[in-house]
Amino acid sequence: MKKNIYLFLLTVLLQQGCTEHDETTASNTGQITSSEVTNALEELRQNLLSSQEERLLSLTAPSLSYGHSSGMIENRDSFIASLTSGRFKFEQLEFSDVAIELTDRAAIVRHTLTGRSADEGKAPGDVNLHVLLVWYKEDGQVRLLARQAVKL
Repeated sequence: MKKNIYLFLLTVLLQQGCTEHDETTASNTGQITSSEVTNALEELRQNLLSSQEERLLSLTAPSLSYGHSSGMIENRDSFIASLTSGRFKFEQLEFSDVAIELTDRAAIVRHTLTGRSADEGKAPGDVNLHVLLVWYKEDGQVRLLARQAVKL
């Protein structure tokens, strides 16, 4: 519950500071850009399908809070372990209705996730979620800091 409150407060604070800015200026000053976030989002989608541990490590913050639509919260280590072990597995995965809000070195991304899962011990099933992601840029690297999903 505390993590959900923290995520909500972080989201509100980031939204208050969101402004539009020029991609070139942002890139030159170390600010996060829309194209960097779009690329990171696609890389996340691909790695949720392929479960490549090294790429997932480089895409996520050490303090990652990964909230599932069931209410389960995972840290970075358990999130990556769940994917690489097959506990959670996506067979198909699409992101649509993507909305990106930028502020200095952070981005709030909302999107619809649809796909097919084949989680360990469960029959394959369809997945339909609304997702909130918080990305940040540090030392030139865009990383996922937080994720929360809700069922549609």
